[in-house]
Amino acid sequence: MALMPDLPDLPKYFPTDRAEPCYAVYATAIDRFMLVDRYDLSILVRAAMLFSSKMVTVVCVYDNKTNPPLTNETCMAWAPVHRLSQADNHDTTVLLLEGPNAIVEKGPVPFVGAEMVAHAQRYLMFAVRVAYAQFMANAKMGEADIRMFRHMIPEFETLPGAPLSAAPQLFLAQVRDQRIEEILYYADTVERAKAELDTLLAESPYHTVFNQFLKGQPAFSS
Repeated sequence: MALMPDLPDLPKYFPTDRAEPCYAVYATAIDRFMLVDRYDLSILVRAAMLFSSKMVTVVCVYDNKTNPPLTNETCMAWAPVHRLSQADNHDTTVLLLEGPNAIVEKGPVPFVGAEMVAHAQRYLMFAVRVAYAQFMANAKMGEADIRMFRHMIPEFETLPGAPLSAAPQLFLAQVRDQRIEEILYYADTVERAKAELDTLLAESPYHTVFNQFLKGQPAFSS
């Protein structure tokens, strides 16, 4: 019988008590947290990856019991005690900040205009909300993201960047999910992303369910 590998640190990445935020998206260029969350690490990493066309980020896991509480209204003044170096590529990584006193208040972001920082934070927050809405809408409608099975089942394969007409029509949900992610990656404003999402999903049952989850989430400050 196959056994799960021994992963002693795994529980540290998925705290049992997540009543308060324990995940933070950290922007290496400005040495500040941009967003905090408490729900799902994998979805947060996915959203941060889609935001990487704007800023390189690291998703940090911190102990919310032994560190000061953070919110999306206060986190922009906070960061890890020691500044994290910027990665050589745009791949989002996950970092565990262990123990108490792992984060510190550093104040307003220096050398970068407040309007520019607010614009970036607003877009990241929107990307996270879309990622959650996409996941929940897929789950409710029974449309799993099958791209992870591409290499096992060649019939599922679609070439990156191929026109939508070239994708197997049997798997329209796969094409839709890929287009949602492309919109988030390439759009430069929340308004543009919203307009392109509305155009993509217009007049479909999925659009209704997606919007219910998108608009039903607690609003982030903009």
